[in-house]
Amino acid sequence: MGRAVLPIIGGTARARARARVDAGVIALNPTSIVPRLVTRVTALTLALFGLVPVANLLAPGSLPWWSDAVSWWLFGGACVLVIAYVVSRAVGDRATQLGTHARAVVMAPSSRTFVCVVSIAGFLLAAGASWYCFNRQPQSIDAMAQLWHARMLLAGHLSIPTEPDPAFFSAMNVVDAGGRWYSQFPVGGPAVLAAGLALGVAWLVNPVLIALTVRNVYRFAQRAYGEAFARAATLLLLVAPFFIFMGASEQNHVPALAFATLALAALPAWASAGSRRDAFRQAAIIGFALGAMATIRPLDALAVAAAIGLYQLGVLVRAKARWADIAVQCVAGAVPVAVLMWANARTTGAPLRFGYEVMWGANQALGFHPSPFGDAHTPRRALVLASLYLMKLDMYLFEWPIPALVAPIIALAWLRRPSTWDALLATMVVAVLGSYALYWHNGHFLGPRFLYTAVPAFVLLAARAPTAIAERVGAVGRTMAYAVMPLGILCALTGWSGPIGIPARLADYRGGQWELKEDIAAQARDAHLGRALVFVHEGWGARLMARMWAIGVSRADAEHLLATSDACALELATDAEERHPRADTVGRAARLAAATPNAVRGELHLRGDVTPDVTLRFASAAPLPAECVQEAQADSIGMSLYPPFLTLNRVGPDGRVGGDVVYVRDLGPRNEELRARFGDRTWYRYRPRQSSADTSPPFVRY
Repeated sequence: MGRAVLPIIGGTARARARARVDAGVIALNPTSIVPRLVTRVTALTLALFGLVPVANLLAPGSLPWWSDAVSWWLFGGACVLVIAYVVSRAVGDRATQLGTHARAVVMAPSSRTFVCVVSIAGFLLAAGASWYCFNRQPQSIDAMAQLWHARMLLAGHLSIPTEPDPAFFSAMNVVDAGGRWYSQFPVGGPAVLAAGLALGVAWLVNPVLIALTVRNVYRFAQRAYGEAFARAATLLLLVAPFFIFMGASEQNHVPALAFATLALAALPAWASAGSRRDAFRQAAIIGFALGAMATIRPLDALAVAAAIGLYQLGVLVRAKARWADIAVQCVAGAVPVAVLMWANARTTGAPLRFGYEVMWGANQALGFHPSPFGDAHTPRRALVLASLYLMKLDMYLFEWPIPALVAPIIALAWLRRPSTWDALLATMVVAVLGSYALYWHNGHFLGPRFLYTAVPAFVLLAARAPTAIAERVGAVGRTMAYAVMPLGILCALTGWSGPIGIPARLADYRGGQWELKEDIAAQARDAHLGRALVFVHEGWGARLMARMWAIGVSRADAEHLLATSDACALELATDAEERHPRADTVGRAARLAAATPNAVRGELHLRGDVTPDVTLRFASAAPLPAECVQEAQADSIGMSLYPPFLTLNRVGPDGRVGGDVVYVRDLGPRNEELRARFGDRTWYRYRPRQSSADTSPPFVRY
């Protein structure tokens, strides 16, 4: 526990009550076989799927960089261990003195000062990464979809009516079905971003939440393990690049994690509450945090709630009177969940129906079944995904010359007397990992993003590793145990480990996808466009996709058709379908598939809006018909992704797209269809930069 219970004879009533509470909590801890069993099984699971390349064994080629990473780790890890050994031998008996001095330095500030400093540091690191690496711009289609939804919320609408021809405005992960327009994501994520949009600093929302998360993790560790461990673990969290880089994005993983750690921070206070009032207050915080988390990422909320619920069940077995706390917790959690269900009813038409299902169909749910794209999600694939996520975490979590999972595994396997808090963190790791192994989509953004909710658990367990080692080795081994982690951090910060390290990651994020880092809003202000309509030219593949969506083909079917069909035949078939009555949408995907031969050779790489690169395929090398040549030649003017522009559109008082500047997709001759709607505006085309050094005006008169 990290907190001793001193015998109290006499003293105040409050002191006696506190002693009883602490004794009760500790009684749950070291003697039970459950924490030992949970931690050992979790250690075995992480080792099997995170250190053994199960993903590559079951699905060869899943991680082509794994063999290189192993080489880097063998060399870098050996160097770190050798240096740690040499330092330990050289320090000798002075190790205790140095450790005492280091502890004194870390413990010098008051608790309030420390938590303020580390929270501000977390904010500055995340904000700095957003500015330096991403130019304060969203870098994923998920964030862009939620930013557009946030614009609707800011205008006072849960959804807005779709435009008459959605092909000019549609985007992946944005629902435009049933006459309503909103993102596929639960309302909580867009609502959080709306607060930032209202202040004109949406890019700072997640850095602020990173600061709150740092504070929450510290409070949890302080209450569960003690002050010294809490400070060390919090500092370790601050130098976890995956934690900071995700905080520099607009992804909804960050607010979900902030609420998850808020619940965690309240849990030890609930367990050791000295009064009924305090217990109720902490239970209400836990319930509200989990409920708010459910409005953002329901699956993550379910996983965290399961881990916390199992811990609370262990308390309730010994203290049945505390079931009243759980009732308060459920009531508090029901408040944000009720808001979520109300928002769902007003958008999707049913309280328990999410935008995911509207966009992707019933096959988007957990379990083993065909995915929305037709690929079967099987138990074998679930194991592959679990291994993929853990092996990626080895690389991205710390950027050390040692796999990141080694430290948590050592802690879970070697702690002589693991506590219920260790078991709680282990359960949280397994719950999050298992939940997303059952989910069909392979999620990657700045790392294994689906494991982001479990990052504090991994970090806290990693911070337990030196203690676990020190319990089982001699003096030199103990000194090495405490030296390895600082050396790993030093390697990550300096980039000494070569391709692994923070400098390499910073350069990669700063230099990659520079076209997504354009500050389009600033460009528009500098150009003084006035009331304008701006056409954004996407690649042929993206235009085809948007046109298929507009005639009623689902996102999944459209992507499958584009990936497997002859692009020119698909273009001509889409033309034919567009000439049909608008109500004739049944069977369109099947008719398009029947009219387009499978592509077997020939490729044309173009820009699209689903991923940075959409590959068009062709069934033969024969010359293209004139219509297809025209589409291909249109891309010579330069291509941009449309979703970043969509996020800049405003919602007018009438609930439709409005504002001074409106951005639409360029559909060539069909653009004239917008004269009736936007004919009173000055029309422009957006000309993307051809390179980072291009200074030509981005807005060209139509």
